[in-house]
Amino acid sequence: MMLAALLPLHINAQLWLGIEQQPDQTFRLSVFDDAPVKIHTFMEFSTNGVWYPAYFTSSNSNNALVYTATNAGGIRLFRASQGAAMASEVKASWERLGVTNYVFDYRAECFCALSTATVTVMSNKVVEVVNQQGEPLPIPELYGFTISDLFDQWILSEPTGGMTTALEFDGRGVPTYISLDPLPRAVDDETGYRINKFTPLP
Repeated sequence: MMLAALLPLHINAQLWLGIEQQPDQTFRLSVFDDAPVKIHTFMEFSTNGVWYPAYFTSSNSNNALVYTATNAGGIRLFRASQGAAMASEVKASWERLGVTNYVFDYRAECFCALSTATVTVMSNKVVEVVNQQGEPLPIPELYGFTISDLFDQWILSEPTGGMTTALEFDGRGVPTYISLDPLPRAVDDETGYRINKFTPLP
């Protein structure tokens, strides 16, 4: 069984969250608002009273405010919020997962010297980066990043108008794709990171 909850907007408007069961046993959650301007929308889920990331769409996105969730059994609550600045809220939601030791593959979609690598993070610090030839790099913190580092880039750029243009999560609340645009009026500064094979470590 799945339930939907609501969270008020950060501006003077109203927000509704609708839920509809689909024939394939997934659930379609739709966000409805009467905001006077288009702003960021962020949805979270909870199974234990703690809220984790589920869905995000930026203010410049043309995507519908719709999220499809798989029925994993039990009770899963959802809430949605909106605001002109959301980076710190999204980072805090990710950090509530409490995962500080993990390994993942990434592919950077940009004009980057290193576009594919495997990164190992321990105690929220990069300890190893292995390139696509399977070779460990000598100074891993120069070539790798933590998930929190990506959110910090977004937080630093937000006051000057920078944003994430795309952000996707898996069913655990782990980011699978983030696209950062620090200078929306600039050319070729946008970078996308595809996160694969994210595995928590002891």
